[in-house]
Amino acid sequence: MQFTRRILKYRSGRRDLFFYPLCWILGGVNFLYTFWGGARRSLYRKDILKSKRLGAKVISVGNIVAGGTGKTPLVTYLAEGLIKRGYKVAVLTRGYRRTIKDQVIFKGEDSDLSWQQVGDEPFLLSKRFPELIIGVSKDRYRCGEEIISKFDPDVFILDDGFQHHQLKRDLDLVVLDSASPSGEKLQLKRERKASLWFPDIILLNDTLGVGGIEQPIEELKKLNPNAVVSVTAYRFSGIRGLNDNTPIPMEKVKAVGLLAFSGIGNPLSFGTTLSRLELKVKEHVVFADHHRFDLKDYRNLVNRAKQLGATALITTEKDAVRLLGFDKSVMPVYYVTVEVEFLQGEAPLWDTIDKVIKDADRE
Repeated sequence: MQFTRRILKYRSGRRDLFFYPLCWILGGVNFLYTFWGGARRSLYRKDILKSKRLGAKVISVGNIVAGGTGKTPLVTYLAEGLIKRGYKVAVLTRGYRRTIKDQVIFKGEDSDLSWQQVGDEPFLLSKRFPELIIGVSKDRYRCGEEIISKFDPDVFILDDGFQHHQLKRDLDLVVLDSASPSGEKLQLKRERKASLWFPDIILLNDTLGVGGIEQPIEELKKLNPNAVVSVTAYRFSGIRGLNDNTPIPMEKVKAVGLLAFSGIGNPLSFGTTLSRLELKVKEHVVFADHHRFDLKDYRNLVNRAKQLGATALITTEKDAVRLLGFDKSVMPVYYVTVEVEFLQGEAPLWDTIDKVIKDADRE
């Protein structure tokens, strides 16, 4: 609620005028959302609604809240780890806010598709791993079948798949934000906390780096004693310039005033990263998740930066992808890269994944 109040103040300047009525409305929507999520899960578990199985192993990565838990870095981490282990990997994703509405299957190494066409997250994955097979479709089963016929992958990563019951999975991995494991404070919930009884792996992501995760871990182990519980955090890996993607020395970034901006599910985590780096951030401008930046946005940010005495802009790697396609020569744009760092439970996670992929008889 504190986060919601802060965003409302930033956007409206009306303080609490709309905050409490909006909370009541969102609370009602959230109740209906979680009720429907639980009902659908029950219908599939009772086999009233039917799931379909692909001819390759499927690892689902999902959550029980609407965005902002750190799924994208984890999908990236899993893709990298599976590729290094010699597996042929494919990712199935919906491709949020893409312009091509039909099914798209591609590899970064032989594709000239834009992020607007396939979505920012699939595009970012394709650039990071050119050999990765990426399927973008609403019908993940049909897309997976076509990928199998063309590429015969060993394993699929089903992005945002915890509520995608139409497709059977061999392993369910759920990501939770340690600041609000069940979505009590920051986000709208997709399902109730009781749904955490079902995943095989629960990953608690310390997105804000606040620690104090012993109690959530204990509660999760009581709720699902059979699940592997792992803990991760974001590890800063560098700052790059948007124009040529070259690394920028930290001393150069620290020497200038910066205007930060982001359009991600959990902007507080980005703000925390910048604070830890001790950068001279004048202000952090927050946009909606997956915001489509255009030249007007860039000019507004430049004007705001000049008003505050900043001489460069800084954003996330995910946001940087959505800044491609227009001239940004008026003011330099830097972006921060982060990686998943395991604080505990990395070995058990990979032991579970390897066992599932190698077990041909698992249903």
